[in-house]
Amino acid sequence: MKEDKMITNGEPEEAEEEDEEEELVCSSMALLSDTGVLWKNIRCFTAVVPRRYRVKKKWAATLPKISSSKRALQNFDVNYSTQFGESWPIIRASLLSEQKYGALVNNFSLGTTDLQGASDFICEGVMKTLDTNNRNNQISNVHPTQAAGMSKSVNSPSEMEAAMLSFGISPNIKCFTFPKGDVSRFKPARRDSFGILEYYLLDAASVLPVVALDVRPGNVVLDLCAAPGGKTLALLQTQACWKLAVNDSSVSRTDRLKRVLQSYLPREHYIKEKIRITSFDGRKWGDLESRTFDRVLVDVPCTTDRHSLLEDENNIFAKHRAKEREMLPILQMQLLLHDCQQLLSAPPPGWMASLVAAGCAAGAVVWLKRYLNSRKVDKKVAEAKSSRDETVRQTQHAVSCFRQQHSEIDRQSILSLPITELSGKLKNGHLSAEAVLYSYLEKALELQNEVNCVTSFLPECRDQLQDLEKYKDGILFGIPVSIKDNVNVKGRDSSCGLCNKLGCPAAEDSVIVQVLKKQGAVPFVKTNVPQSMMNYECSNQIYGQTLNPCNLRKTPGGSSGGEGALIAGRGSILGIGSDIAGSIRIPASFCGICGLKPTARRISGIGVTTSVPGEQTVLPSSGPMAKDVDSLALLMKALLSEHMFHLDPTVPPLYFNDQIYTSRKALRIGYYEADNFTKPSPSMQRCFWVVKELLEKAGHTLVPFSPPEVEYAFLQLAVRGVLADGGSTLLNNLKEGKLDPNLRAQAFMYKLPSLIKKIISFLLKPLYPRISKAYGAIVGVSSVKDLWKLHTALDEYRERFIAEWRKLQLDVVLCPMLGPAYNLGFAGHLTAAVSYTFLYNLLDFPAGVVPVGRVTEKDEMELKNYKGFYEDIWDKLFKKAVEDGLGLPVSVQCVALPWQEELCLRFMKEVETLVKET
Repeated sequence: MKEDKMITNGEPEEAEEEDEEEELVCSSMALLSDTGVLWKNIRCFTAVVPRRYRVKKKWAATLPKISSSKRALQNFDVNYSTQFGESWPIIRASLLSEQKYGALVNNFSLGTTDLQGASDFICEGVMKTLDTNNRNNQISNVHPTQAAGMSKSVNSPSEMEAAMLSFGISPNIKCFTFPKGDVSRFKPARRDSFGILEYYLLDAASVLPVVALDVRPGNVVLDLCAAPGGKTLALLQTQACWKLAVNDSSVSRTDRLKRVLQSYLPREHYIKEKIRITSFDGRKWGDLESRTFDRVLVDVPCTTDRHSLLEDENNIFAKHRAKEREMLPILQMQLLLHDCQQLLSAPPPGWMASLVAAGCAAGAVVWLKRYLNSRKVDKKVAEAKSSRDETVRQTQHAVSCFRQQHSEIDRQSILSLPITELSGKLKNGHLSAEAVLYSYLEKALELQNEVNCVTSFLPECRDQLQDLEKYKDGILFGIPVSIKDNVNVKGRDSSCGLCNKLGCPAAEDSVIVQVLKKQGAVPFVKTNVPQSMMNYECSNQIYGQTLNPCNLRKTPGGSSGGEGALIAGRGSILGIGSDIAGSIRIPASFCGICGLKPTARRISGIGVTTSVPGEQTVLPSSGPMAKDVDSLALLMKALLSEHMFHLDPTVPPLYFNDQIYTSRKALRIGYYEADNFTKPSPSMQRCFWVVKELLEKAGHTLVPFSPPEVEYAFLQLAVRGVLADGGSTLLNNLKEGKLDPNLRAQAFMYKLPSLIKKIISFLLKPLYPRISKAYGAIVGVSSVKDLWKLHTALDEYRERFIAEWRKLQLDVVLCPMLGPAYNLGFAGHLTAAVSYTFLYNLLDFPAGVVPVGRVTEKDEMELKNYKGFYEDIWDKLFKKAVEDGLGLPVSVQCVALPWQEELCLRFMKEVETLVKET
C-alpha cells in the first residue's frame, strides 16, 4: 500500500505502515463504510493521530505540533465526505461560512409552502457539484455509480431526483434556506385543514446527518440525542422508516419532542407501533432494550459550533477551546463506534454500512460525553430524591390515618419514656408496638422538615408489626430503631452519600439489621451521611445538608450526623451508627447524646458499606447511639447474641457481661486534659475538669496519663494508613456526580500528584510544620513493603500505648471530646481536629461519649483569646468553627482497652449519673 502524507505545521510527515495499526483502524472504521473512498479517508485519519500518540492515555497533551483546526476538520470531513462524495466540499463551504436557518418542508401537510426566494439547501450543493464537474469534465475520483448522474446536466425534476439518489440522498427531504441565513424572512408556519403545520424551522445543518444516514425502505431506525425534533422529522420525511425509536436522555426534551410530533404528524402516523419515544442514557440504550437496528443516528446536539467560524464565543476554533478541539478525533470515534456497535443489526448489502454517525460539532463531543454523564447522574439523584419523597408521603398518610383512628394516644408521654420503661410497657402490654412506632414516625417526619436528617423512611416497618408477636421474648421487642444510611436494609440503597452507589438496592439486610429484627426491634428509617463519609460535615449532593436540632446554624457532625440529629430531636430512641475516625462520637458530642464506638470486630460488619473498601490500617466499627447510656447497653446486649455469632462467624462469641456493666467497684482512671496536637476549646477544658472533680469526689482514683506521640500516631500512622493509596480509591468514588462543597478542601489535597504534595510539604515546613507533615502523610505509601512497615509501626505504637496503660494500672481513661458543634462549612477544613477520636480508632480501643455540660458566656469570652498549640491556619479555623456556641452541649470521652465495651459503658454510666446528680 502506498504511503499517505499530510502537512503538519508546514512539514511533511510520513504515516506509519505497521500491520497492527492498519488492523486497528480497519476494525474500528468498518462500521462506517466498506468502500475504497472511505479507506483513503481512514488513512488520512491515521496520519492525523499517529500510533505513538494513540496508544497513550493522555494523548491530547502530546500533540503540540499538529494543527488542532486541521485535526477537527479532518474528522468532520471523514464522516460526511464518505456519503456526499464530490458534493461535500460545496456543502461544507456553505455550512462553515454562515449560519443556515432552514425550513424543513412537512410532506404530511396538505398546505402549500410559500418560501419565495429560498433555495433548497441539499439540492443546491448537488447542483453546484454537477455544474463544476460538467465544466471540468473530471470525475476520475468519483464512485462509478455516481459518475453517470454527474456527467450530464439536470434538465427536469426527475433527473434531479435521479442525481440525488446517485449520491444516496433521499429526494423526499426538502430544506429551504434564505441567503445569509436571514431568519426574519421565514413567515410563521401555517396549519392545514387537519391542523398540521406546513414546515419546521431548524438549523439547516441538522438535516445533514439524516441525509447521510441513507435510510432504506423498511429500515428500523434508532435516533439518539433526538430532541428538539428536527432530525426526527427529517427521518420521517424520508418515508422509508418502517419503525422509528426516538431517544433523548432528558425527560423535558422528550416532552417537547412529543409536542413537536403532534404538531407535524397526522394521527395515523404518530402511533406507538411505528414511533416510540424514550428517555434512556443513549450509551446504554442497547443494554436496556436488547434490540438491534438497521440504522442508528448519533448526532451531537450543538448547532452554532458547526458553522460559526467567525463568531468568537461559539467558534470551536477559538483559542480558549483548544483542549476541546484537540480531544475531538479520538473521543468522537470512541463515542460513535464503540457505544453504538451493539445496537446494529448485520449490515445490509450495498456500499453503505449500517451506521453513519454524524459528528457534526467539532469539539462538542467532549461536552456531549460530559453532558450525558451529568444527565445520567442527575437522573439517578432525582430518582433517589423522588424515592425518599415518596416514602415521606406514604409515611405521612399512614401517620395521619393512625392519628384519626387513635386520637387518644399521648405521643409526648411515649417519646419521653426512657428505654427501660418503654421496653417494660411494651412487653407487659400497657403500650402497643403500633402506638410507639407511629409516635416516633410522626416525630421523625417533623424533624425531617426541620433538619433534613432522613434518606428514607422504611414502609416495611408497618408490615413488620403484623408478625412482631413471635419476637416478644426479644430484648428490643417493639422498639423503633433508626439505621445509618450505609447499613444495608433490603431493597434500599446504601449510598454513603455517593452518586455511584445509587440505584444499587441491597439484596438482603445486613447482619446488624437481621439481628435487630430477631430481637423484636423495628427498623423504621435510614439517616443521612456526608458525601463519602470521610468528612464530619453531614452534607451530600443527593439528600442535602443536615442541620443540628440544638442550633440550626450548626452542623450535627458526621459521618453519623443524621442519626445524631434524629436522636437529639427525639425522632428516634435508639440508632445504629458507624465510626472510622469519630463518626459516632463527634455527632453524639455535637448533638448532646451518647454514643459508643466498640472494638472493630465486636459487632459484625457484614452488610455495612464504605467508600474506601480494602483499607485495613484503621478499621471501621458499628455501634449504638442513644439519649442515655442504658440504651447503648441494651442495644449492645441485644446485638451480642447467638444469632449474630451464627450469621458472622468472624465475630468472637463474647456475650454482653452484665456483671461488669452493673458493677459499682471504684475505678482507677487515667486522664489527660489535652493531646498536644489540638488544643481544646474553653468549654471542652472546663467540662473535662468538672467531670474529673466529680469522679474524685465519688471515690475513684484519677491518675495523670500522657498518650505517647499523638502527632506521630495521628499523621504518620492514622492519616497515612487510611490514605495509603494517596486517596485514589476515595477520589474514584467521587468521580460520578458533583463534589460537595464541604469535601472540596480534602479532595483538592488528595488530587495533587505525590511529587507536588512532597514539594508543598517541604515549602510549608518552616512556617506551618503541622500542615507540612499532613501533606507528607497524604502521599500515602509507595509500595506493599512500605505498607507492611506502616503496619509494623502501628503494632509497635499500640504495644507502647498499652504498656504505658498497664504501667499505671489503669482501668479506663478520661479525655476531652471535640466540641461544641461547628458552624456550618468548617468541618471539611478541620480534619486535624479529630485527633481526640481518631487515636482510638487507630488503636482499636472502645470509646464512648457522654454529654456533661453546655457552653457558657464565660466560655465564649475565653474563646476570644484562643490561639492553639501551633497558632497556624488550622488553629485559627477551629476558633472560628466553634464560635457562637452558647448553650450547645459539651461532652467528654471515656476509653477502655480492646474488647472491654462493658467496662467502657460502666464508666460512661458513672459519669452520666454523677453529672445528673450535680
